[in-house]
Amino acid sequence: MNTIAQKVNKSNIPDELKELKQWVCWKYEERKNGKPTKPPYDPRVGRKVSANDPQNWLYFDEAWTFYEADECDGVGLALTENDPYAGIDLDNCRNAETGKIEGWAMKIVEKINSYAETSPSGTGLRIIVKVADKSLLPAAETEKIPSSNNGKVEFFTVKHYITLTGNHLEGTPTEIRERQAEVESFVQEYFGGVGIEQTTEELGDIPSDAEIAALLKVADQLIPDCHNLLYGDWPTERQNGLDRSGLEYLLARRLVEAGLCEVRTVATVLFGSGIHQAKAAGRSRAASWKLAWDCAVHALTEGTKPVSVTPENTADSLLSQVIPYERWVDEAPEAEPIWDGLLYRGAVHLLAAPAKRGKSRFLHDLLAHLTLPAVTLRVQQQEVPLLDGKYWNKEHLSGLKVLVITEESRSTWRRRNIPLGRVDFLPTYVAKRAGSEAIAEIVRRDLYDIVVIDTIDKVFQLKDENDNAAIVANIDPLVEATHESSTAVLLIHHHRKAGGSGGDEIRGGTALLGAVDVYLSFKAIQGQPRIREIEVQGRFDSPGAPIKAVLQDVRYGTYEPLSELEGPPQEEAKEAGSSKATNNSQTVILEYLKNASKPLSPADISTATGIKSDTVKKALKRLKERKEIVQVDHGLYSIPK
Repeated sequence: MNTIAQKVNKSNIPDELKELKQWVCWKYEERKNGKPTKPPYDPRVGRKVSANDPQNWLYFDEAWTFYEADECDGVGLALTENDPYAGIDLDNCRNAETGKIEGWAMKIVEKINSYAETSPSGTGLRIIVKVADKSLLPAAETEKIPSSNNGKVEFFTVKHYITLTGNHLEGTPTEIRERQAEVESFVQEYFGGVGIEQTTEELGDIPSDAEIAALLKVADQLIPDCHNLLYGDWPTERQNGLDRSGLEYLLARRLVEAGLCEVRTVATVLFGSGIHQAKAAGRSRAASWKLAWDCAVHALTEGTKPVSVTPENTADSLLSQVIPYERWVDEAPEAEPIWDGLLYRGAVHLLAAPAKRGKSRFLHDLLAHLTLPAVTLRVQQQEVPLLDGKYWNKEHLSGLKVLVITEESRSTWRRRNIPLGRVDFLPTYVAKRAGSEAIAEIVRRDLYDIVVIDTIDKVFQLKDENDNAAIVANIDPLVEATHESSTAVLLIHHHRKAGGSGGDEIRGGTALLGAVDVYLSFKAIQGQPRIREIEVQGRFDSPGAPIKAVLQDVRYGTYEPLSELEGPPQEEAKEAGSSKATNNSQTVILEYLKNASKPLSPADISTATGIKSDTVKKALKRLKERKEIVQVDHGLYSIPK
């Protein structure tokens, strides 16, 4: 495939688009039929990604940096329900050598009259517009142009990304203009009005005033806290800060959560609500009804799954859903390991231990190995590999996306200085305000491979940790959402009672232990402060024996298997661990001195590398004995010349 994209002209891309964090990179790829395609590509992980996943979006400057470094063939913008932009593609309408544009394409360009540019191939055009209401427009449409040279017109509003070249089409506006009426007319002409003039036969009859009044009354009783959305007097004009579409969708979601699970019922309540009447002001009754219908469909298909409160929930209906044992077992999904013996997709994990036992350190190392293809540290501009012992070499995935809900300060994470890949953070106090249902919804959407909640006693508001009913009420939504997703959830509990065994030492009621699928206990070994014993118990066939590990270096090390130290007495084991730490420190110090512009003191080295002063002195002594470094005046060290 010899396809070459036009060079992107950064200066011509409208500034308002550059302010959005909705940018993606793309790379040419050849289809089976030999034709090129442009799938979204993330240079951070080196693979194709979905443009609909916000985790894959970049700021413009980030995407541009990758483009300039030749790590992709171009850049593009993801279109969402929350932005006002729509894209029109006119394919095979332009001669790339002469610049001549076919008449059918110029007709559309002139009709829309907004920012337009040439496509990456140079043989097509793209028009970008702003619209006031995407709900009146189709998400995506394609139509071939008859009597043309394979011409095609495409239209996108959501769940799609558009490539941008910045090669502005001369004679068109340099800014993106709002063109709701023109776009509706264009859609009607080229796509038969899909999404605009949908017939009442498809939607059902527009409800009568009596039907609306009756259902509004029912809704007001079901969700009294939404009374103002149902009956309030809302402004019909657009105002800054007032998201009428968002408020209408909120009302629809609340109706679904209250048990209304028929599209027509939800749509009728929306149609008669005060917030909808304000949003649909100036539109025909049919257009307003379609708007309400679409919102109801979206809430039922994309929102929280409703629990029906209709008489259908009877003993007979339950009996009709029972599953024979053979089918129950045969259809049981295999637990897909993220880290064999440790983490599984669609499972809830609990890591519990008293404070100051190294759980946070363990978590940080775990995330480094799961989110990066290769784990390295940057120490004074030098790449220093992390110790990668047998434990970390157990089969696991990498390049994963992780959400960490944490109470630890940013400075704590920065101080540890271990790189992480695709990890997002959410402060505990923010998650606490949202509640367990909101966190469960994030899990259910499968946006992340792993969601970490550190710590659960701070996120879930439990007044009495011995209250099993309260524990179940808080944890159950999360457990249910996890089992319906491919996300692994890791709960971290920093407080336990003294004594007990098999999980009994977890502070509070037993419901917490009973609710999870995998339990990881994290214990210190008496007399060996650097040794940690990890024991994993779960509902799956693995793991087998407990995993034991030793923390080699407080700042730069990671966990290594205890089996390497088994056999010697405890004091010998401690010395062995200390020796390994010193050897690792020697490597770091030697690399640092090689790149230093002048001799350095032990204090200088300790400050720069973060290695403890005593460890630095021991390492310098051994490096000097091996003549890898020399000592100059006043206790300074350097590399021999």
